[in-house]
Amino acid sequence: MNIKVMTFNLRLRTPNDGINIFDKRRPRIIEAIQEQYPEIIGFP
Repeated sequence: MNIKVMTFNLRLRTPNDGINIFDKRRPRIIEAIQEQYPEIIGFP
């Protein structure tokens, strides 16, 4: 039996994020999860 596991390191939202603000990263995070379609996700 195989189980697909994915980890995704989410950064904290900070005022210094500038162009990397979470709201701009969110679509890529969702896209990556949908592409991989893991059964288990770990967010450290």
